[in-house]
Amino acid sequence: MGPHGLFGPIKKPPVNLLRVGYNNNTFQNFNMVAGYPNMPITKEAFDDCLCWRPNATPFIPFTIDWGRALKRRRKLIGKGRQDVVIIAVWSKGLHNVYDAYEAAKTLRYRDGNVFDGHPQNQGIAADEYRVLAIFDGQNELEGVPLSVPGLIGPVTVPSFIPHTPRGTMKEMLEEQLQECLRIQIYSRTGIRGDSEQLLHLKRYMMGTFAPLSHHSLSSVMTFRV
Repeated sequence: MGPHGLFGPIKKPPVNLLRVGYNNNTFQNFNMVAGYPNMPITKEAFDDCLCWRPNATPFIPFTIDWGRALKRRRKLIGKGRQDVVIIAVWSKGLHNVYDAYEAAKTLRYRDGNVFDGHPQNQGIAADEYRVLAIFDGQNELEGVPLSVPGLIGPVTVPSFIPHTPRGTMKEMLEEQLQECLRIQIYSRTGIRGDSEQLLHLKRYMMGTFAPLSHHSLSSVMTFRV
């Protein structure tokens, strides 16, 4: 049991988390923050998060599933939200990461009522340098090949090259995407080249990450106490 009487954090969080935000509702002074970070952590707060109620909570929603992040992006754009972004975070070693599946069990949800099991997180300080990349969700989606050692496959990403000419070779698109990711990671963390962070981000985008024990929900939640 955790200090709030529910359950404790998972011991080994996933190495990447994905946040879909809009209208700059994720950052304050470059820190990733929740709507109500000082709110007590209660079953009601977990319930509000899992059900996507508009109530303020001490959590920020995250997912580890790139496909679900894209679906969330589409849903927000369909609701008329502006400045939609997908934020990739390096979460290896991040403290206080919780599994939304465990929250759902505590709240006695049926599996189908976890609403995609989107994870929740309270906040990450800017000086932790965990933000790896921010994708402009307002751009059109395009398919690009991406590779990691031993595997190559297509990924769908918001367009990252303005006015990509028709007929551009797939190999060129892949290298351009990888270079964009390298530049983003370097500009946000100071880490250069083909880093561990780049490798894992590509794996998550390709859907080849190692799933959690409750992989059907692809969900975690974190907060600070």
